[in-house]
Amino acid sequence: MLDAIQNELQYRFGTKGANEGTVRKGPDGQYNIGIMGRALGVTPEMMETAGNNYDRRNFASTQLGQLADTYGLLPETGGTPNKQALRKEIANAQNLEQVTKLAIANGVDPSKLEGLDVGSISSLNRNQKELNANDAWSRNPANIQEQSRYYDLQQDKITDRRQQADNRRFDRKERALDRKQTQDLAILSGDHAMKIQQMNAELADKRMAYDRETRSMDKRDRMIAQLMAGLGSLGSAF
Repeated sequence: MLDAIQNELQYRFGTKGANEGTVRKGPDGQYNIGIMGRALGVTPEMMETAGNNYDRRNFASTQLGQLADTYGLLPETGGTPNKQALRKEIANAQNLEQVTKLAIANGVDPSKLEGLDVGSISSLNRNQKELNANDAWSRNPANIQEQSRYYDLQQDKITDRRQQADNRRFDRKERALDRKQTQDLAILSGDHAMKIQQMNAELADKRMAYDRETRSMDKRDRMIAQLMAGLGSLGSAF
């Protein structure tokens, strides 16, 4: 209870002016606590904290402060923040917000963007835009027709190549059969010629044997004729 009363007295007779901005630092950079405030135990640190509270609230009411508060960049303690550094943080936050919205608009899953920096989100966005472009291209009726025509053309080429390969295989098979038939005919012709030669040789041998037999028969017939003639002559003599 006494602490609460003391705090209220310290505020009214010490830190209130700094907290409301009616008391500012002097040329020495310190707040004037006053006799009453010192009597109540107000310290320079308490005055500094009260002054910082005023500066922070006053900055929060400015356009830059409100913008910083929008992105959660407004400091919770201390006085007026470093405006240059804060502007840089705000610009980064705005850039992150912009690329995030753009990525989501292009179809990137928002859950994949949590905790990523601008560069990583931009990379995902580029990939998604490429996927979107490919999908749009594949859905275009003219492209579908062209793709179908190209596919048919490729199929025709494949069919032609297969037919040409089949034709080449057929030609090789036919040539192989022709060569085999030629070889077989050559072998048969050789065998036939050899058989004819053998038959001719056998016929020649038979003809020679027949001629020898004929000559032998002719000689015997002549001898018989001569004998008969001699006998006839002999008979006439008697």
